[in-house]
Amino acid sequence: MKNLKQFSNYINESEDSEYAPITIKKFNEFVNGVEEDAVKAGEDSDVVIDDVTLDSGEKIKGAEILGVIIDASSEKEFKDYFYKEYGNGSFTEADIMTLIKFYNEYQEEENAEKAEKEKEEEDAAAAGGEAGEVPAEVPAEEPEDDIESELADLES
Repeated sequence: MKNLKQFSNYINESEDSEYAPITIKKFNEFVNGVEEDAVKAGEDSDVVIDDVTLDSGEKIKGAEILGVIIDASSEKEFKDYFYKEYGNGSFTEADIMTLIKFYNEYQEEENAEKAEKEKEEEDAAAAGGEAGEVPAEVPAEEPEDDIESELADLES
């Protein structure tokens, strides 16, 4: 420890030193200092949602926008959230169009994924199930004893 103090004093006293004082940050200090300008809508997503700065100087984080997009069931509900949260007069037409663009891009990607998944399921059902897939549920056949007993009942 004594050597470390001597080394530290040497660095601080040397003006032409090539060593700069080191500041070690805790994890929380480091994470809180990082400002992200954009958020991806998911790991495999191509949709990137940027922060939106309003004319009033207020900044809407991309994470908040994404959260509202995921939670909203319609475009109207999406817009209503921001009008209620930030006020009707806070947005220019360009600001609203930017938010709607993010909403529509996310919805288009979600709809494309759903359509692709449905197509794969239909193809698997038409092919009788491919390797590695669970076959579609087949209705259970009635045992022959039941059919024979029903026929006997009908004849009598």
